[in-house]
Amino acid sequence: MGLDAQRKAVLDYLNGGSWELVQEFVEIESGKHSDWTELAKALAACRKHKAKLVIAKLDRLSRNHEREMISERSKAALAAARARGNVLGNPRLADAAQRGREAGAANARRFAANVLPIIEEIERSGVTSHNAIAAKLNERNVKTARGGRWTHVQVGAVLRPFGA
Repeated sequence: MGLDAQRKAVLDYLNGGSWELVQEFVEIESGKHSDWTELAKALAACRKHKAKLVIAKLDRLSRNHEREMISERSKAALAAARARGNVLGNPRLADAAQRGREAGAANARRFAANVLPIIEEIERSGVTSHNAIAAKLNERNVKTARGGRWTHVQVGAVLRPFGA
C-alpha cells in the first residue's frame, strides 16, 4: 500500500464523521528499522490535542515485531528438527563446491595456457614488469578471463605456476 493509497484510506475513514484531521505524519522509515521519529511526533501530537491516531494499515507498525516472531518460530522449528535427528542443509554441498573449484581451476589453466604465449612474446621484447606487461596486453585489446582490462595482479596469476 503506497503513501497515496494510505492517505486515501485515512481520509476515507475520516469522511462523514464529526472529526477533523489535526495533523498528518508520514513515516518513511522501513518496517525493518525501529527508529520511528514521525511516529513519536504523531503520538506527542495526539497527547497534546487529545486526539486519536489513525493509521491506514496496522502492519506498517508491526512489521519488525512480526519479523522477529517469524524468525523465532523458524529457529524453534529447525532446533526441533535437529533434535529429531534430521540432517539439515545439503549434505552434498561440500562435494559440489569442490567440483566447482576444480572446474574453475581447469578453466583458469586453459586460459593461462592460451594467453601465456602472448605474455612471453611481450617479455622477449624486453618488457618484464607485471604492470608493463598488463599495459601491453591492454594495448593489444587482449581481455582477461572475465573480459576486463589487465592489471599486474592478473599477469602475476598467469605467470605463477598453479598450486604454488
